[in-house]
Amino acid sequence: MSTIRRHIDDIKEKISNFHPTDDLNVPEEFILEKMNQVRETLIRREIETGKSLDEYYQFDCCYEIKCQKTACKINGITFTADKALYYIDTPEFIPGIDKPISFLGDQDGRQYSRLSFSGFINQLFLGAAGTLPAYTIVGNKIWIKNPTVSGKVFACMNVLKKDPQNPCQDWDVPYPVPSRYNLELLVTKDILSSYGIYIDDNSDNKDDRIVTAQAYKQQQQAKKKDD
Repeated sequence: MSTIRRHIDDIKEKISNFHPTDDLNVPEEFILEKMNQVRETLIRREIETGKSLDEYYQFDCCYEIKCQKTACKINGITFTADKALYYIDTPEFIPGIDKPISFLGDQDGRQYSRLSFSGFINQLFLGAAGTLPAYTIVGNKIWIKNPTVSGKVFACMNVLKKDPQNPCQDWDVPYPVPSRYNLELLVTKDILSSYGIYIDDNSDNKDDRIVTAQAYKQQQQAKKKDD
């Protein structure tokens, strides 16, 4: 699985192959934005055909466990709760995904159980099970009970995110998509078309703004031989 940076470098190279002059400078952030849009489209296609989304999930351990003290003021006196509430700011999920998180736990591999909101509120009454790490998602926060936070301020998640580089901001991590070829071809076509240059699967048009898919494949084969 290629990294974000590798995908961006490859797409920039493909763009330069189809547009060899140096007057087309595509910002890397724009390429990443297009990658995320194409990836979301591919995910929706997989859902429509009933295929597994496993290869679109991403495992990271950069989710900060934050602490929130609760307090209220009565007659000018502030009362603070004995215990703090723990939460994680959720990354942006792709709308319509039923289970965006397949794992949430600590860096030692201990998994937290996901509960409904009512189950989370009533966990105290579950006996021994009520002391186990658990979480629920409310709005843009993941609320956690009994986290194993001793000496640990970050949790791990295997999650299907809208933007794979958020919140870790690391371009050297694998970009979660099954087919490198499909992603890069579709992103290249999308970016070139926005500049009035088209990759056409069937066209034999002599317009130099149109690049046939056959020419694209020949270019890729030549690149593999060079490698």
